[in-house]
Amino acid sequence: CIEIRQLTWLSAGACSVTPSMFNRLRKLLTSAPSIAVVGLISAYLVLGFFIVPAVLKWQLEKEFADRGQTLNVGDARFDPLRLKLEMDNVALADSTGATMFGFDNLMVDLEWRSITDRTWTIADSRLLAPMLRVDRAKDGRHNFISLQEQFVSNDPVDADADGSLPAVLIERMLLSDGRVEWFDQMLEPPFVSRITPLRIELHALSTRAGSPGRYRISARTEAGESLEMAGELGVASMHATGELALHQL
Repeated sequence: CIEIRQLTWLSAGACSVTPSMFNRLRKLLTSAPSIAVVGLISAYLVLGFFIVPAVLKWQLEKEFADRGQTLNVGDARFDPLRLKLEMDNVALADSTGATMFGFDNLMVDLEWRSITDRTWTIADSRLLAPMLRVDRAKDGRHNFISLQEQFVSNDPVDADADGSLPAVLIERMLLSDGRVEWFDQMLEPPFVSRITPLRIELHALSTRAGSPGRYRISARTEAGESLEMAGELGVASMHATGELALHQL
């Protein structure tokens, strides 16, 4: 049983927008600062969603083409709101046209706090189905020798002015379903070995001293040999501790 003694209704005019309020809102939205802010946001979104992936794909393929190599990038995507980069179906071919390195998917998720913390913080990253093929000819030269001669330099371009590594924190990195192929024609008969699947996990890996991360590596060859490693890894002083297990060698 419900008893209603008094019910009061607000008139529609009490909650409506008055002409003066509408005029002030219109002036605010059409003012030069508001238009500038909307324009900057729109330009940032267009730059991130459309221009950055196209330029990245073009520059990567052009850089390798200028060095006599063929790199194909299937697709590239960048989310400027989340600072997330993805690339699909990337393949690097040698002079014969055979793939020497490639992967199905690469994802890197950068944190916004990298700007304030002055540390490149990667919240999550993954590399799916990477493939590496090393082919060494009878003269001892391998299929990566040309890239090695062109890209390797003695200049510490990746270090800070004082010689230290840049501040980087990788909260999680996963390499899954990897494959390594090794062909050595210097031996008679030629030696062939394949490692698959290869899986590597890294957690809380930092370039700062005193901040070791955790790692786990597992690999298996076609012959049934297996490797298991797990422990702590330090990048600043390049040291690793943990356990190593080999089976069926």
